[in-house]
Amino acid sequence: MKQRIEKIIKKFKRKGFNIEILEKLLIESVGGESQYTSKGGYKTFADIILALVNEGVIREIKSSTYYYKKPYLKSKYQRITEATENSWDAYVFMFYSDFLDLSYYKKYIKAQKKQDLKYIKRIYNFIKTRDERLIASREERALELFDDEKYFNTEKNILKRIKLNSYLGFRNFDEALKMKKYTQMFVYYENKKITNNKILIVENQSTFFTVRKLMMENHPFFSKKYKFLLWGQGKGIISQLEMLSMIVTPKAVVIDYFGDIDPEGYFIFLKLKEKFPALDLQLLVKAYEVLLDEKRFYNYTQKQNKNAQVLKGILEYFKNEEHRLIIKNLWHKNQRIPQEIITLEFIKRRENNGHI
Repeated sequence: MKQRIEKIIKKFKRKGFNIEILEKLLIESVGGESQYTSKGGYKTFADIILALVNEGVIREIKSSTYYYKKPYLKSKYQRITEATENSWDAYVFMFYSDFLDLSYYKKYIKAQKKQDLKYIKRIYNFIKTRDERLIASREERALELFDDEKYFNTEKNILKRIKLNSYLGFRNFDEALKMKKYTQMFVYYENKKITNNKILIVENQSTFFTVRKLMMENHPFFSKKYKFLLWGQGKGIISQLEMLSMIVTPKAVVIDYFGDIDPEGYFIFLKLKEKFPALDLQLLVKAYEVLLDEKRFYNYTQKQNKNAQVLKGILEYFKNEEHRLIIKNLWHKNQRIPQEIITLEFIKRRENNGHI
């Protein structure tokens, strides 16, 4: 009968309802008085009403009289909705208004939930004492304030519904809550035998392991020895390179980049140059020239984003006209040269032929 009762309550146009009317409608829905009695009658009905009160589905209207049947129930009850249960009074908006703009909650009363108010209180108290706090990752702060380290990735994220008052001077909630989004750390290898300040970034994993093997043997890579080797993980390095200060002083190093000869590879290098103009970052032209001289061309296996400005930008690093022509032809023919051509065997063969 419980489901029947809840269904009838939901059909009432108003939140408030009369218990006598509810019982009559229930009797009709089960097929009459005899069926009602066989299912437990008023005793079961009363137990269900009390259970619904305990579950927070309905609540009694205390000012109403008692229903005449035993066990006694109030004669009037009210259906509880989110707005009824959680609506905030004017004091709430006034109290938090010095730091937070809660206009969204004024407009959407149904959004005024206890959980949201709990989080607003935590945010408010944090901002009040932020000068005493240290910076933390977004995941650490999410766990502290919202009990879930992945909270910012959920649809429930309250920061999408509230705003900071402009007079506070914070650019965003990351600043106000002293939290930072850390990118995934790049993979790197350090040659402790080398004392120079040179770094090589390679686009792909297999080339990373090839060069790493050479470094472990204290062997040069195209006549150069490097202190650090970084695996760029394709475009990942564009966001990850900001973590460079975790291993070196960025302005004190010289960085070479070596990637595929294709639009994506060019883009990665040029984007790094654009995003990190203070870094001494150059193309490892010698490695590219060796690949171009090999003349082993491959059709695209995946779509490449081609931008004429990228082609123009990369050509500035090549002075040899034959190499420039090959790069242009590859671009227009949708062909590429992967850096994986340069294997350990490839390098050993070059050495045997008198090339370093």
